[in-house]
Amino acid sequence: MRRENKSVLNGKTTAILATAVAVLAIGCAGGGGGGSTTSDGSSSTSTTAGNIPVVNLGLSDGTPKPGQIELSYLTGQARSGSAAIGKEATVGLTDFTDTSGRVVTISLGSAPNVKLDGYQNQILRINADVASIIESDTQQRLNSRLFLNYNLKVSQVRITTVDGTTNYDTITGLPVSLPANIRVFPGRYTVQPVFINDAHFDLSDDGSALTFNRTQFDLDNSLASQPRLPSYLSDYLGFDISTLPAADRPLLSSGEPASRIFFSGDTYAIAQGGSKGLFNAIDRNNLNPSDPSANLIEGRFAPPGNLFGASGLPSGTPGTYSLIQPKPSDPFLISRITSIQGIWRDYGKMIKNQGSTIAISFPNSTDGDEQDIVFIKQTVDGSGTPTGIQSMYYGVMNYTSGQIRLYPIKNITSASIDGEVTATLGQQYNKQGVVTTSIQGTRSGTYTGLSLPGFPSSGTFVVYRY
Repeated sequence: MRRENKSVLNGKTTAILATAVAVLAIGCAGGGGGGSTTSDGSSSTSTTAGNIPVVNLGLSDGTPKPGQIELSYLTGQARSGSAAIGKEATVGLTDFTDTSGRVVTISLGSAPNVKLDGYQNQILRINADVASIIESDTQQRLNSRLFLNYNLKVSQVRITTVDGTTNYDTITGLPVSLPANIRVFPGRYTVQPVFINDAHFDLSDDGSALTFNRTQFDLDNSLASQPRLPSYLSDYLGFDISTLPAADRPLLSSGEPASRIFFSGDTYAIAQGGSKGLFNAIDRNNLNPSDPSANLIEGRFAPPGNLFGASGLPSGTPGTYSLIQPKPSDPFLISRITSIQGIWRDYGKMIKNQGSTIAISFPNSTDGDEQDIVFIKQTVDGSGTPTGIQSMYYGVMNYTSGQIRLYPIKNITSASIDGEVTATLGQQYNKQGVVTTSIQGTRSGTYTGLSLPGFPSSGTFVVYRY
């Protein structure tokens, strides 16, 4: 979630683009998806895990929702503050194709414009069917779907200077197939950030040709240091932990105890209480036990029914969050710009039929054998809706080793292992309540050997997936 902003334009391009308006039309397509997982691996024994909470990631009639790819175009670079007139990009048709030849397409009625030398976050949302697809060779429904590439296509660049406008319909180096790693789950949101700015287009000395600067693009998009464009699950499940003692809660960047905590499977976050306020994403790649505040990325959140500041929306509208960063062109780094946006949903709304204790695991973008997991002791009303969290632990469950490791929730910003407890994974069950050995097909399961005050030594967990 950290942005790289570069300023490496050659002299000729800088002189022109710093006083120009450039308009480009962008499209992209996935060329080759793979790694989709199906629900095979079940035994024929119809042994169920008992009274399991129900995850609400489908439609009202129980059918699956599509997964959503959020293609997030992030514009602007660390340019000189004297760069005056803006450059715009027009984003057009987008489509992705997986290895079976299935195509997911978005067709825009009118193409949105983004400023290449401004700081914007333009999001294209693409629905991708997952659980409704049945693989012809296995006759099983997909559990998740993976797109490994998409093609970046620029149909036109228009540069306007004081001398007039020049259109560039051909850009050397484009289109280009970019290696991606976009894992999509039914009813979940996966964001694919793409950093694109005016430094990615070099004008020839005589002004007759435009070339895509792949080297600079790769630097800005982390492709110089890793093999694929990073993407991640961006929709959080939120938990109100304001009923926990202050000493048992992690600290925000402001120094106050967090009142909310969020899990997506890929990332963690914490936030203030109230209807809106401070939000801190936790940088899992930069955890520092001696200085937990260094791991926090600044942001803001809004409550359900207030989508990115819009009021009067239906009550079912999820809450939102925005991560912010210093504006690179501000020499004092006082101004802030939005880097990433996403949604969050309350666990009491998304998981029904809860009891006085609940364990929830979260698949991640690898859809592999390790998942984040939380254990909660709580009060609930007569309908199984939580009314207050009394104790909360978080940790990791590994399906291969069969081990669950848990830590006090206050440790989440420091990654301290103080207070670690363990449990052992038991049986796994699929969506039909049948015993399974498929990790991706598991929807619930059992554990044993837990020693935590207020929690049963053996019990069940539910997986946050359709």
